[in-house]
Amino acid sequence: DPRPPPVSASSLKAAAKEVSVGQYVQAYYPAASQYVNSQITDAKAGSGTCEVLFMGYQTKAVVQTASLRQAQFPKPSQLIVGTTCEGIYSADGLWYNARIDQVQADGKYFVTYTDYGNSEALDIQHIRMAMQAADGDEDEQAGQQAKGSAEKKRKEPDTSLGQEFVIPDKLKILASDSEDIKAAKRKKVHALKSAYRQKQNEMEKDQKAKSWNSFASKAKGSKVKGFMSTTKKSSIFATTDDGRVGVTGSGKTMTTFSTANVHSHSKAKVEHTLSSFQSNKPEED
Repeated sequence: DPRPPPVSASSLKAAAKEVSVGQYVQAYYPAASQYVNSQITDAKAGSGTCEVLFMGYQTKAVVQTASLRQAQFPKPSQLIVGTTCEGIYSADGLWYNARIDQVQADGKYFVTYTDYGNSEALDIQHIRMAMQAADGDEDEQAGQQAKGSAEKKRKEPDTSLGQEFVIPDKLKILASDSEDIKAAKRKKVHALKSAYRQKQNEMEKDQKAKSWNSFASKAKGSKVKGFMSTTKKSSIFATTDDGRVGVTGSGKTMTTFSTANVHSHSKAKVEHTLSSFQSNKPEED
């Protein structure tokens, strides 16, 4: 039934006051057949109606102000570090499974979206307990929270490198889904796929970095064949101080040679010439 249930007397009394843009309320969301936290996006004084955004569903509707209820948000005591919950991802305005990692000094909650690893700080208005019913009934909320805790124990999607994206069961389109729910599911799946691809790219970069670091650590300190050495080696054609040449590593001694005496050679040549002249000189009468 797309019509909201009858309005209680307390709701009528609260609705008698004028609403304002930005105000948090609960409005009946036909696609989910329940009241959900909403935010007023447009209101005209005296019109008896206002436009609301159903938070976490990215859908707007004009509703009767008399049908509005008081918004219900988690208590700070419920949102301690480690608590599983759901948060509205700022990139697309949809609900995602999350975990409280830190309570910040400014009152915001730093959460990690557990299915895909993205993190950001959220206001308490953008957080709800896991699988929380949004109709303001505390008993029903308690039952839904217990159900949510059981469902949280299911195996999370495998984000190992190289694994293909798998659409969560709760986001699979059913024949009984309304067009609004189908559109919301498609939008959420698109956002999850984008986050998944980003996570895969980061994992691939990390793996490459680890592989390089491993290679570098193994190569460090070891002598790699083919690289230039910093040790200066002597030439194989080294010479000694007296000018002798030898091939280093050949096992043979340096080349030996005698020193020529130019003056003694010239003197012997002159004496030979004089001797020949005297033996050929004719005798005098």
